[in-house]
Amino acid sequence: MQDINEYIKKVEAHTLPRWDQLPDFELYMDQVISLMQKYLEPYILTEDALTPSMINNYVKMEALPAPIKKRYSKEHISRLIIICLMKRQFAIPTISSIINAESVNNDIISFYNYVVEQYEIASKKALNELKEHSIKGALLIAIASCANYTTAQYTVNVVLPVNNKKAEKTPEKEKKDKKGEKDKKDKKSSEQ
Repeated sequence: MQDINEYIKKVEAHTLPRWDQLPDFELYMDQVISLMQKYLEPYILTEDALTPSMINNYVKMEALPAPIKKRYSKEHISRLIIICLMKRQFAIPTISSIINAESVNNDIISFYNYVVEQYEIASKKALNELKEHSIKGALLIAIASCANYTTAQYTVNVVLPVNNKKAEKTPEKEKKDKKGEKDKKDKKSSEQ
């Protein structure tokens, strides 16, 4: 139980940076990775740690603007934080669409601050369940997570239906679709 208590203390003591706390100067890739580890360490699993290839993929997917002269700005950092916090729940194109839609409705500063504040509130609530119920608390957190995910995904499907069709086309799904099309053509050819 000591490890759980240490984790709880670490999360309770940690805060995500608000917009004003993000660097006002541009950073190179290795600096971004280091900074993101510092910002997100208690909130993400080790296997979800940000890597240079992930950042490059986010740029290719247009979820992140291209760096200017290999340097990343405050907007890049804020988008990366949101992506890292949300990528277990939504596909990257969906996260990008949400950020873009909210940035149009609000300013990116208000939206970013809202996201990190709400993430901290949700984390503290989950920690309280864990403290109160131990392993049963973990189950309650997982159940709430599943219910919240379903509701969130349904809402995004309704609000951003065009984007979700793109998000559903993962590279693996595209390969399967192409293989299925090839198999159909091969079968049709062999029947003739």
